Amino acid sequence: MAAFDDMPSGPSGVYTVYVSTERPQDQATLHIDQYSGQVLADLRYKDYGMTAKLISLGVVGLSSTGVILWWERKPASKVGAPAWPASYKVPKGILVLVILLGVLFPLAGASMLVVLVLEQVLRKAKSISRAKAT
Repeated sequence: MAAFDDMPSGPSGVYTVYVSTERPQDQATLHIDQYSGQVLADLRYKDYGMTAKLISLGVVGLSSTGVILWWERKPASKVGAPAWPASYKVPKGILVLVILLGVLFPLAGASMLVVLVLEQVLRKAKSISRAKAT
């Protein structure tokens, strides 16, 4: 559980206190008048709209099923991902989408480039160490 607060911004601002937990049902946000201390708004899970509730349910569902699917596909004696099929090629549409997202979101694009370079360096180092071992 994490609790945060935001200070008033200017003479008409309010204190905002919010609690973030693993369960959306336990989250709360309070807006408090900076002069009187009166609670101006008390927002809880029950106050969320149907769309917000469905999105939070979807995020929990995706997280859970992602772990389950990874667990079923991982190699038996390893923690890592299963090996790629030898004949697998990334579809061009996926490649275009990744590049487009990397351009639209530069920090994500930079992160993807760092991972790509790091993978290439590690792959090269692994092949060099294998060559020296033989």
